[in-house]
Amino acid sequence: MARALLLIGFTSQPGGAELQLVQLARHLDPARYAPVVVLGADGPVAQSLRTSDIPVTIAPAFRYLVRGARAPLTAWRNLSAYIEAIAWLRRFAAVHGIEMVHAFVEPAVKYGAAIRLLSRCPAVCTFHDALQPPYGLAHRAALAAALGRGFDRTIVPSHASAQILRRAGVPAARITVIPNGVDAARFARLADGRHAARQRFGLADDDTVLAMAGRFTPVKGHDVLLRAVAALPHQSVRVLIVGGALFPEEAAWEREVDRQIGELGLASAVVRTGWLDDVAPVLAAADIVVHPCTGHDTLPAIVLEAMAAGKPVIASRAGGVPEIITDGHTGILVEPGDHRQLADAIATLAADPARRKALGAAARAHVEEAFSTGRHAAAVMKVYDEVRGGERTGGAGERSG
Repeated sequence: MARALLLIGFTSQPGGAELQLVQLARHLDPARYAPVVVLGADGPVAQSLRTSDIPVTIAPAFRYLVRGARAPLTAWRNLSAYIEAIAWLRRFAAVHGIEMVHAFVEPAVKYGAAIRLLSRCPAVCTFHDALQPPYGLAHRAALAAALGRGFDRTIVPSHASAQILRRAGVPAARITVIPNGVDAARFARLADGRHAARQRFGLADDDTVLAMAGRFTPVKGHDVLLRAVAALPHQSVRVLIVGGALFPEEAAWEREVDRQIGELGLASAVVRTGWLDDVAPVLAAADIVVHPCTGHDTLPAIVLEAMAAGKPVIASRAGGVPEIITDGHTGILVEPGDHRQLADAIATLAADPARRKALGAAARAHVEEAFSTGRHAAAVMKVYDEVRGGERTGGAGERSG
């Protein structure tokens, strides 16, 4: 009989971690695990799960806890919200006979760890973030403690992320590296929709189009891309920037990006799409996908999706990105923050359609072989089985799934 598995998410916007939750829920062996999903809000992720007949419950008790404000009233409100959410989750787990918990995304960590402590239910966490700024020292210490003591196993998408967790004090024996998966079949025929996608975004068929998608935080490097495009001769490309501020602290960066677009004279070159439920039309329209992150990025979903779509990717040599891209073979790597090097790479690929095609073909073949959703789900279920069996690795060291 399948074991009831609780997957805890947070937002219902289709970010990288949320998409991994959806893909995992769809690819679990139904004879072994029966997933139920709890999210903090309704929206595209919840709707996507429902279309696959995966039970979804929206938890009104989930709230985004205020960060950075040290006023006693703020602390009390945060504590009150947290206790309310834990009580709700504990009741939910009991009613649904939950036998395994899997927390996704940073806000869910605090909930999953508490449920494991209170219910003694085995718990796993997939941690897509990095224990680095903008998180403060206290926040990072709390997260490291929760990951190290609150879960039987923490899954990270890259060895670079595993190294950060080990340095923060998370025992290596409780860390498993399982690369993110991508449904390559979903991106197989995007070329058929190229013309319609370009019309949707106001682009001409003969434009050279760059695409960038991601959260609106400085580490994503929107400013680096804008400076690189401004350095190109005659602004010879069009740029699709996908995304928007999800949380209040991201709004300032979104405003800064818009300010820089105007200041650099790029208003006619840049198209801001806002949040999209599906990135496929953007990939269909793009000639080149750019991921100019300036710091650690675990294993960005947009890079894998672009590679699955057969698009050449220019990305920063940072975080887990070099674990996906082999420079010069499945994409091009540049130094983080170096807008001139990024501009040179863009200019080179923009002028060479044959090389773009070769890089894209090699990238797609690599994703199909190493990053399939089925392979990812099988590795995660292996972790579930190990945790359920009470395996404790005591010094066996970090594993790869």
